[in-house]
Amino acid sequence: MANIRKTFNFRNGVQVDDDDLIVRGDLVGIGTTIPTERLDVRGNTNVVGFVTSSELYVSGVSTFFNTVDVKSGTIKVGTGITIDATSGIITATKVYGDGSTLSNLPTSQWVDTDVGLGFTSIYAAGNVGVGTTDPRHSLQIGGNNDPVNFVGGIGFSSEGNIRVTGVSTFSGIGSFGANLGVGNDLVVANHSTLAAGATVSGQLDTGNINSTGVITATTYDGNLTGTPTLGTGVTVTAAGLHVSGIVTAASFVGPLTGNITGNIVGNITGDITGNVTGSLNSVGVSTIVDAEITNLNVSGVTTSPTIHSGSGGTGFAALSTGKIGVGTALPSSEIQVRKASGSLVEVVAETGESRISIGQSVGVGRSTGTLRFGNTTGGFDVINNDVGNLNMILHGGISGINTGRFGWVYGQTNAELMSLTYGGSLGLGVQSPTNTLHVVGTSTVTSNAFVGGDLTVAGSVNGTINFPAILNGTNLVNVSGISTFNNLRATKIGIQQDNPITDLDCFVGTGIFGGVGIGTTNPKSTFDVRGTSSLEKVGVGTTGLYTGLPDTGNAQIHGTRLTVWNNGITVATNDSESRIGLGTHRPQCAVDFSRAGTGAIGAAGGFMMVPLVSSTVRDNFNIAPAGGAVIYNTTTNKLQCHNGSGWQDLF
Repeated sequence: MANIRKTFNFRNGVQVDDDDLIVRGDLVGIGTTIPTERLDVRGNTNVVGFVTSSELYVSGVSTFFNTVDVKSGTIKVGTGITIDATSGIITATKVYGDGSTLSNLPTSQWVDTDVGLGFTSIYAAGNVGVGTTDPRHSLQIGGNNDPVNFVGGIGFSSEGNIRVTGVSTFSGIGSFGANLGVGNDLVVANHSTLAAGATVSGQLDTGNINSTGVITATTYDGNLTGTPTLGTGVTVTAAGLHVSGIVTAASFVGPLTGNITGNIVGNITGDITGNVTGSLNSVGVSTIVDAEITNLNVSGVTTSPTIHSGSGGTGFAALSTGKIGVGTALPSSEIQVRKASGSLVEVVAETGESRISIGQSVGVGRSTGTLRFGNTTGGFDVINNDVGNLNMILHGGISGINTGRFGWVYGQTNAELMSLTYGGSLGLGVQSPTNTLHVVGTSTVTSNAFVGGDLTVAGSVNGTINFPAILNGTNLVNVSGISTFNNLRATKIGIQQDNPITDLDCFVGTGIFGGVGIGTTNPKSTFDVRGTSSLEKVGVGTTGLYTGLPDTGNAQIHGTRLTVWNNGITVATNDSESRIGLGTHRPQCAVDFSRAGTGAIGAAGGFMMVPLVSSTVRDNFNIAPAGGAVIYNTTTNKLQCHNGSGWQDLF
């Protein structure tokens, strides 16, 4: 309807084109017509603000271009990596790859150092343990935590000493700058070459050991150069320590540079620079400047001040102020849909009712209004669930010209069935009514009709008209003149009849009376008939009836009005010929107003008035109104109809 400001609350079924936004029940789809999740977005999503979600599932690669701030809970990458958003601990089952770019890791003892050789070396700020969580040597492989009574491992000191408590096997040339003690029995001074190898059951004290084979010792104290291998998974080179298996340590202090392949279990304090492929589980706060995430699953609460999807957030925007925009990044209302040309919002329910509720209570409660489709098959309802009015407001904005009207159109033919102008003229079958009620076509009034002014009938009035017993101040006129009856009494009266055969015989003549009483000696009016009267033809205001047409009627009133006091006019029969016509002598229905007012006075009186009563009078009628009763309520200025149980506004 033109020039009507409308507000809707979307619930259970809104669609904005097949490529934009679709709501299916409680599922919302963007870029898909068949959403399978609460919010199903197909395509790129640009979020410029907070995203609040209890869960976020990402199935592919996700890239974050700005900070991803998880206030609480954990971020999980698969089942192997957990990041605690509260404590900041990153837990992973394994870590693989180059950790050269990792730095400032408080739990790591590896420290980068540059002594001017053209490359960066690392050293351990504390002891390094392999196969032990409590090393007491600079480098300790296995063994206990007693430096004096060390057994079960190899210990390397920063002074160049190696303590080996097990079996050491040397192949190739071994050079010892000091003594070599074997089981406290063998001391090799200066240089020793063991071509076939050597087994030392005790302690081996030496300077440098050059060996191309395997050295096995319970204790090793000193520097280890070359490319030695500790077991099958640890290799020491000039560049660092390479572990192909699992490294277990109580803590790791220092920066970690290079790639990490595998799981990291434990807390990481510091920055992570690089890509993470796998599961990232955090129970604390993780701040990520940019992140590209294909699927993001969040089991807890994800808080974001703004969510933007599309270029600049113009696809979908959800702001922390509680406003949602589709097609705009800055919605000015709680829900705003904008499009350059043509927009559509759909509320679709696959089964049952589709409803939009607007009001002041949750759900479709009492203090709400509802737009409803599907309560009955193919039915659309506009409902005010409260006791207030249901108003349709035209031209509710600023004043102006060219105010429109209300129109009711049949969609199959686009024919306007009813029109209501802003001035209050109602037209049935006419688009621009000229009177307060303008009906084009046949009208049927099955109950009483009230005419507060003149009643003009352009055609015939068919059927029986019941007059009151006394007609006061009424002239009966025929075509030849005016007949006035005041008080007429006689045994027999013959008009142009010498021998009247009845009490009043004017069969072939005419008569002029000041008053006539029939059935009474004291007529109360000009023409007073008491008892039953049978009249074939009656002319009022004329001495000759119109006879040119077959439907001119046997009871005619010419040049005056018909007024009935203290009683009603009744059409006694109810057959096809029981009709009343206003403005026509050939009524097409029981009461035909179709041509009422089409004559010379049509511009001033061609309308129908229903009873004008206040709400107080309406509610205290002496006779209970039946279904179909129509009044004009002067309290609410509404046309109302009684449906058998109560009064309903007709507009």
